[in-house]
Amino acid sequence: MSKKETRSAVVTGAGSGLGFATAKLLKKEGWTVFGTIIESQSPKDLEKLGITPIVVDIADPESTENAKRIVEE
Repeated sequence: MSKKETRSAVVTGAGSGLGFATAKLLKKEGWTVFGTIIESQSPKDLEKLGITPIVVDIADPESTENAKRIVEE
């Protein structure tokens, strides 16, 4: 991978379990990672790893549009 080429991933359920493990592994491999979490989860563990946490409520169209904007920036 060239220095100009970056890989990005959006990992759903990154606040715990397999989602957290996947986000952590991708970050370790050099990816730019966005991890979705629910409002009741703390973003601190993701932030410590350099992962961008995004609070998403899939039942709220405004929430999903906000997540899309964050990733596209």
